[in-house]
Amino acid sequence: MICSNSKESATLQPFFTLQLDIQSEKIRTVQEALEMLVARESVQGYTSKTKQEIEISRRVTLEELPPVLVLHLKRFVFEKTGGCQKLTKNIDYPVDLEISKDLLSSGVRSKVLKGQRTYRLFAVVYHHGNSATGGHYTTDVFHIGLNGWLRIDDQAVKVINQYQVLKQTAERTAYLLYYRRVDLL
Repeated sequence: MICSNSKESATLQPFFTLQLDIQSEKIRTVQEALEMLVARESVQGYTSKTKQEIEISRRVTLEELPPVLVLHLKRFVFEKTGGCQKLTKNIDYPVDLEISKDLLSSGVRSKVLKGQRTYRLFAVVYHHGNSATGGHYTTDVFHIGLNGWLRIDDQAVKVINQYQVLKQTAERTAYLLYYRRVDLL
């Protein structure tokens, strides 16, 4: 949504993943990254038809909540001095994620029930290595038949507990988080 001089315009953009910027030192959790995603941001350099500079702000909100929500933690940042660098800091993420009404557009805020805003984690993809052009991927996935978690690393599959899914290390940091809406389970 873009706002200028009290006029609002909205551009709907479909998404497959929500890309979350985790670069700021202030961001330590998925919830904080989601709040940062929807924070109003001032946009510089806009002028009116009469060449007057005008104040414009931009804000991202969700118009619809998908059955599966994929959160992409943006771990790779480009630095002029060092090229592409990986952010290895831990970002805490919950098993049960409630999407705040603040993330929703004003038109749907009152229509979406709490159960439709609640998601349960069912998979985590990890990136191992420091390079954006290489590395290794592993996955933890919730297996409904076992009512528990599996860690998959190429052909190696082992049962793990939920604590291991949530515990990150310098070698294994979450890259993609897959959540399923609980009202659709």
